[in-house]
Amino acid sequence: MHRFGISEDNICCICGIEEETLENLFFDCPYSKSLITCIGAWMGMNIPVSGLLNWRLGRSGSQVKKGTLDASINACIYNIWHQRNRSRYDFTLIRPNKLARMIMEELKMRFRGLDRRKLHRRDEDWIQGLLRKGM
Repeated sequence: MHRFGISEDNICCICGIEEETLENLFFDCPYSKSLITCIGAWMGMNIPVSGLLNWRLGRSGSQVKKGTLDASINACIYNIWHQRNRSRYDFTLIRPNKLARMIMEELKMRFRGLDRRKLHRRDEDWIQGLLRKGM
C-alpha cells in the first residue's frame, strides 16, 4: 500500500508485523486468515486462505453455493479493508470472530430474501442449515 501512496509506512496496520501488501492484507495477515476461516467453518467449507482465489475458481457445485461463497469472500474482503482503515485512522479494530458473526448475520438476512421456490432441494436444505447455525 505504501508503494501506491495509500499509507505512509509499509507495515500492516492490523497485525503490525508484515509489510502491508494486498496479498498480506487480504490473505496472509493473521486477522484475515482468522476471519475467512470462521466464515468457511460456518459454511462447512475448509477454505484455504492462501491461494483462495485459485481455489474458488476451481470449485464445483451448485450456482447457489458458488454465489454464496462469492458473497462471503466479497464480504470478507470489504470488511478487512474497512477494518484496515479503522485501524489506521481511528485506532480501533473489531475482533475477527465478532466481525465474522456480523458478516454471517448480513448473509443470513440476504438468504431470507431468496425466492425459495427457485432453489433445488439440497440448496434449500443447505441454506436452512446456515440460517440455523451460529459460529
